[in-house]
Amino acid sequence: MTDADVLATWKADESLLAQMGARLSEQPTEIEVRIPRGLADAAVEAWQRDGDSDLTGEKCEERIVRSRAAALALIGAALEDRGRVDGDDVIVTIDAWFVGDALNAADDYGLVQP
Repeated sequence: MTDADVLATWKADESLLAQMGARLSEQPTEIEVRIPRGLADAAVEAWQRDGDSDLTGEKCEERIVRSRAAALALIGAALEDRGRVDGDDVIVTIDAWFVGDALNAADDYGLVQP
């Protein structure tokens, strides 16, 4: 297979993943999670922070960072709104989208153990 063939196969796989995502999005996507208190507090701080900025000319890598920061802030909003303390953790129901965002970031940082 040529590089172009491999890329075409991956593009088809991406389309299938998108179709799967469309079906999954029709189902309930909320999940209850347990977050260590220090991380929960930092997420709430991210939610409360004013983050306006001029994003003209934003690069792909910068968009990913901004998107992940936004996901953290939205987790913080959920924690502030409906999180409940349980010992050293805070329990909250969040959308699985944010769990995926957090897992992808952890994987990119080498923090996910196989």
